[in-house]
Amino acid sequence: MEDDRVAIGRLMARFFAAVSFDQSGRPDYEALHDLFVEEGLLFKCVGEVPEVTSVDEFIRPRRALVEAGTLTAFREAELDETTEVFGRVAH
Repeated sequence: MEDDRVAIGRLMARFFAAVSFDQSGRPDYEALHDLFVEEGLLFKCVGEVPEVTSVDEFIRPRRALVEAGTLTAFREAELDETTEVFGRVAH
């Protein structure tokens, strides 16, 4: 089970690296496709109703902000983590 948690940690680090960028850089949104199965979904559980998107639906509005020059830098980082593994499912 510890190996699963380490692998998930590495996967999350790759996710944060793909969406984060400095003013002189650009996000690597295309790298996100390698982190998910084809049918993979992202869940944003803030507020009363969860926001559920495909990888492309997640990328589209963010890419539009970058291309419009509205979003010029972004940093996503993990401040704390709890990984729970239930058989072949983790969250």
